[in-house]
Amino acid sequence: AIARFSDALSQIAEPVPPLDQGIVHFYRGNTSLFIGSYDRAIADYNQAIQLQPDLLDLARAYNNRGNAYSAKGNYDHAIANYDQAIRLRPDDALLYFNRGVAYYDKGDTDRAIADYDQAIQLQPDFAKAYNNRGNAYIRKGDVDRAIADYGQAIQLQPDFVVAYHNRGFFYQLMGKKEKAIADFRKVLELSDDPFWRQQAEEQLKALGVK
Repeated sequence: AIARFSDALSQIAEPVPPLDQGIVHFYRGNTSLFIGSYDRAIADYNQAIQLQPDLLDLARAYNNRGNAYSAKGNYDHAIANYDQAIRLRPDDALLYFNRGVAYYDKGDTDRAIADYDQAIQLQPDFAKAYNNRGNAYIRKGDVDRAIADYGQAIQLQPDFVVAYHNRGFFYQLMGKKEKAIADFRKVLELSDDPFWRQQAEEQLKALGVK
């Protein structure tokens, strides 16, 4: 796919409206982001933004460039890009969610919670935002609010394996054995992923379940 986008760019000759090149760079950047070529993705998003500042989905270009920076562990650059995206599209819950992830990974838990709050306010059925806010509450030591958020995530998305695992793990730490067992069994019921199945099986074994 990257080769096809590169061919498209090489065939563009002047005079051509910058819009065409900007779009090709944008979609080639998306392909690079998907396969984990983050530097190449960033370079293409740079070109897309520079060539076409009025691109219809400019907020997405900033968001995706933020995702690439976040994947590289450059959280300050990621947050700056999410800021730009939010200025363009202040009612998009996903943008706040992504910035919340970057803040969380950076270690700024309070700002992460604030962004997850905003994402949930804009999109009340955003199960992943509840799960991630639960993780942030755990970091702050507020286990009860975390459990409540994991529960809300599960209510909104009944097949949310990660939320069941998270809730089960902290039920276990709280000594709520039967609830923990129920959650880990639910992980086994729902998931074919070897990682999550192994995690659940190990926790069940630790709880004395064969």
